[in-house]
Amino acid sequence: PPTPLPPTQAPTTPRPPTPSPTTLRPPTPAPSTLPPPTPQPVTRQSPVPSQGSTPIPEAAPLHLSLTEHAGGSFAAQSGSITDGYDRYPASMDASVSVQGSNCRLTWRQLDVERSNTCQFDFVSIAVGGAVVETVCGPGPVQATQLSGDGFTLRLRSDTSVQGSGFLVDFACDAGAPDTPAPPTPLPQTAAPSTPARPTPAPETPGRYGRFEFERTRPEAVLSHGRDDFTQGFEYISAVDLLVEGTGMYGRSVIKVVDPATGATVGTPIALDDEYFGEGLTALRDREEIYQLTWQGGRLLVWGYTATAAAAGRAASLDLSLKRTVAFPETSTGEGWGICNNGTHFFVSDGSANMHVWTVSPLQEVARIAVYQQTTQGRVEVDALNELECLPHLVDGQPHTEILANVWYTDDIVRIDGVTGRVIETYDMSGLGSMHEEQGVLNGIAFDAGNHHLYITGKEWDSLYRFDVSLDFDTTPAPQTQAPATSVPQTPVPRTPAPPTAVPPTQIPPTPLPPTQAPTTPRPPTPSPTTLRPPTPAPSTLPPPTPQPVTRQSPVPSQGS
Repeated sequence: PPTPLPPTQAPTTPRPPTPSPTTLRPPTPAPSTLPPPTPQPVTRQSPVPSQGSTPIPEAAPLHLSLTEHAGGSFAAQSGSITDGYDRYPASMDASVSVQGSNCRLTWRQLDVERSNTCQFDFVSIAVGGAVVETVCGPGPVQATQLSGDGFTLRLRSDTSVQGSGFLVDFACDAGAPDTPAPPTPLPQTAAPSTPARPTPAPETPGRYGRFEFERTRPEAVLSHGRDDFTQGFEYISAVDLLVEGTGMYGRSVIKVVDPATGATVGTPIALDDEYFGEGLTALRDREEIYQLTWQGGRLLVWGYTATAAAAGRAASLDLSLKRTVAFPETSTGEGWGICNNGTHFFVSDGSANMHVWTVSPLQEVARIAVYQQTTQGRVEVDALNELECLPHLVDGQPHTEILANVWYTDDIVRIDGVTGRVIETYDMSGLGSMHEEQGVLNGIAFDAGNHHLYITGKEWDSLYRFDVSLDFDTTPAPQTQAPATSVPQTPVPRTPAPPTAVPPTQIPPTPLPPTQAPTTPRPPTPSPTTLRPPTPAPSTLPPPTPQPVTRQSPVPSQGS
């Protein structure tokens, strides 16, 4: 029972009740006997870039532009925000903050590069430092109701594709509370802001053959054009030459590369300015190269004539555009990477989907979701980019595996071409870390006869050749022995968990021969449990001599 206070300490007024320990809400204070304060006029601040802020009438809407007001914070009850450009620039990262209460955003225009997870270009909305919405792609977008005081809008773009931007209106409640609401504690079961990476599930033993890097250092470092925005890479065994396709509007080309030096052979052929070049693949029995375009919906078919090396004459590969055709619609409406096993094309579109098309007729027969099996279930692998097919025989039957770059990562994943499961993940961050000021890892070509794997990136100055070892039969499957067109589709539900890397193949590091040792001290040898290659030996090859570009437009009669 409560102990009464001594009579001399009794309060003159009743004591207010003590708040319950289960709530953070303070009790209602005792009525004040002081006179109410005299109301003061309120002025709102309008943005003036050179002077900071200027009072404006409270009811006037505020119109903000990232070209003029980026980095500022402005008080307003209503108004609009736009990027301020006809087409927003590359490598942009700008934001503006609005001080208002419980604001509602209504999107009037949105044209930001589309992707399934908005990982390239995006507009984000944050309240109290926490991102509550991220949007991209063409509109429409539903209105957004925010809860809390103020918000920050941010536009970020990557180095490649731009759009016409955005325009969003905002309307906030009149006034903001004098005292912020007390914080509400998170429940004890709240998930951390960065979810833990799921543990990969063990692989089925004996299901797949061995495909390993023989050493963690590249066998050779070759030159590569700094202006080459690499999108497709292919090895032509008949003449021991590489074919490279590059991207960007007005800069896309197809060219031949010497795998011994990395130098360009002959004159590159420029694509028409309406095309943004993407991945390419060769059908050797037809002597044709098929090159995707990004958003053009067209497949460029190049014929080639291979001339083997002879006495006093180097090997050559002459290209000429034969036709353009419409390719089957993809899940994003775009073309990214392409490879083939002789009877089927495998196509990526920037999502986790792998599209399977028959070569003739050109039509989609399956759509496979690429995933990694973890102890927490299946996790999709998004943003698949450049592809390289590895057709081989399993127990005498044709089977296809696929090497794929994953956009904006240093990973190469090896995929089962029937189920979509990721068999292995190769961590190439040792290469990517040397080109952080350039582009991203993209470009895989495999020389099955010599067990050479060529790897490069967008606008990298180096092309790397690795020796690989494998124990499956890479004998090409007979052209008449096509796999069933009803390739099973593996539906995989979307999950917010990030892609989880399957542990890289455990390869003990093998030092380079003494004659290839660099003149500078060798960096530390990586752990045998990773494929992360250390910095390769510096190249002693001279940079490639710039070659004149010959533009070759698509055949007009084919609708280009």
